[in-house]
Amino acid sequence: MKKSVVSLLRHGGALAVALWLLPAGMASASEPTSGSMRCGTHLVYVGDPKYEVLNRCGEPDSASLVGERLQRLAVPYGPLRYSTESLVPVEEWIYERGYGRFIRILTFEGDTLERIRLGPRK
Repeated sequence: MKKSVVSLLRHGGALAVALWLLPAGMASASEPTSGSMRCGTHLVYVGDPKYEVLNRCGEPDSASLVGERLQRLAVPYGPLRYSTESLVPVEEWIYERGYGRFIRILTFEGDTLERIRLGPRK
């Protein structure tokens, strides 16, 4: 029996609607991403600096500069604000995890880990 959103709201409340819509939202992800990656007994997280990733995971199997991004910073200076712009390098590091396992692609903007993606299986 298929229920409408209105019917779920009337009888089951917002929680019922959220649970009904949850599978649709989960299926819409086009590329697997993660907020963390395990390296042996350590974890690295989005937001970690490069030196932490190197310390916990070691050198990547490959690393490449994939571009640059314009970074704008607004800096308060007394009652005034001024902004600065600079180009930060965008790098991708690849960790191959062994036969039959997904590779991990880590994207850094400047010195900060911004994204962890799953690549193809090895």
